[in-house]
Amino acid sequence: MIAAQERAAACWAAPVKTHLARVMAKLDAHDRAQLVVRAYESGLVKPGLA
Repeated sequence: MIAAQERAAACWAAPVKTHLARVMAKLDAHDRAQLVVRAYESGLVKPGLA
């Protein structure tokens, strides 16, 4: 059962990593922290509303 869960996690993780890499490339961000900063700067995320 654990092997099936690991396979499922791997199948899910690869597309997420690809999507994240594409978003970072489009926004010229070098890491996830820069994506967070851009989200705040654009108004997508507001401080204190997490």
